[in-house]
Amino acid sequence: MQGHSGTIQPECLSIALERIPAQLRGCPKDNPKQTQHMKEKINALLTVLDEYQDGLSSGPYDSTEIYRQEWDATNRAVYALQELLFVLDKAEREIKDAKRIKEVIFDGEGCCKVIGINGVGESYELFSYYTDELSFTEKELVGLTAEEAMALKVRKDIEFIQSGV
Repeated sequence: MQGHSGTIQPECLSIALERIPAQLRGCPKDNPKQTQHMKEKINALLTVLDEYQDGLSSGPYDSTEIYRQEWDATNRAVYALQELLFVLDKAEREIKDAKRIKEVIFDGEGCCKVIGINGVGESYELFSYYTDELSFTEKELVGLTAEEAMALKVRKDIEFIQSGV
């Protein structure tokens, strides 16, 4: 992959850059592990491009036109990769937001089930509690993740037990 001058050869760089769209098509935006993996690949390619540009700056060239063309092509690739990172970061934020509780349904008397509805409309049971021991309002739970809601319930359970009521 490296030439005799220690720089990345243009044909190797072109092959690597041609593979990016195919890899991105196979990267579902709703899978945090694959999204993170793709971001790592993009950051690795950005490192390679940076090394390539360093090689361009120090390498001997017969023509400044060739140097300028290579530099411009590399800059376009860097810009495209940075745009892809932005898209992946945005997708990650949307995934996290979708997991937050948007609505709560209190179901039952005596023993109440708390059912959360997330940003994509999926409903799931958060927890249940006895209404003579604990109480929750929708305002307390909306905007939390399921884990944060459960931590709130545990905190209220502890407070109830410690109160000795």
